[in-house]
Order: sequence, then C-alpha cells, then structure tokens
Amino acid sequence: MVKHNKALNSFPSVTGTVTRGCFAIMSHMSAPVIGKLCSLKGKMKILLIVLFSISIAGCVVEHIDAEKIDIGLIEKDAILLLETSSINLAKLPDSISELEPESVLVQANGLYIKLNSSFVNESGLFIPVDRSVDYSNVGADPEYKRLSGNVYSYIIRG
Repeated sequence: MVKHNKALNSFPSVTGTVTRGCFAIMSHMSAPVIGKLCSLKGKMKILLIVLFSISIAGCVVEHIDAEKIDIGLIEKDAILLLETSSINLAKLPDSISELEPESVLVQANGLYIKLNSSFVNESGLFIPVDRSVDYSNVGADPEYKRLSGNVYSYIIRG
C-alpha cells in the first residue's frame, strides 16, 4: 500500500497529478524533490530579474558630451585620418587616442570613431568626408547629432 501526503492546498486532477501552486506534481515525486523545485523557482526568478536588468542597462546608449572633448582638434586630426587608407590604433593622433576608442574606421561617407558598443548598439563620433552635407537626424537609426562644425555624435540602436 502506497501512502501519499496531500497538502492542504493541493487539488487532484483527472490524470493523477496533484496541482500545488504553479507545479503539477506527479504522485510518485517525493517531498525533497518538490522542495528543490520550489526553491529553484525563487532563485530562477531572481536570476532572471538580475539578468534582465543588466541587459537593459547595457542597452542604454547616449550621445557624447561635447564639453568633455576638444572637438576642433578631433576634427582636424580626423580629416588627416580620412586621407589614409589604413588606420593603426597604436598610432592615432593624441586627440583621438585619448578618447580610448574601441575602433576607428574609414568608410565611404566618413570616419567613425567607435567609443561604446554593446550587443547591437554602438555610439561614437563621426566626421563626414563631404562637409557640405548635414547629417543631423535625431530620432532616426542611425542617429547623428551635430556637436560642432563637422563632428557628429552617432548612435546605432540596431
């Protein structure tokens, strides 16, 4: 004869399982196993909340504060870099290396100085090849915000 301990708040179903809280417990499961499942649920919930919070915090990307950098010198040095075919991160001009960029790329439309990136988000500075074009387009993706002259802060939100 098999004895089953029934909890006060348990409800038997047609299939022989007992529903307790959010778990459907099979009648052959022991109390220690059920206890482990219940404690794991709480730990998993906390873990998921923490991971979600970290991922959301990592997705926040902002424009660069123009007051913290020498935009005129960066623009002058960037124009010189636009004339080169390859860029060596170890030999960047001081005005750009002081920014501690993740990468510096020459594209067809200009120079990108990537300062921050996470997942699919990216931000940094952009100096266009064609200085007669206004790239400002706040609210779009990618977003360009003119800081001064021909130096833009850019954000790509993927």
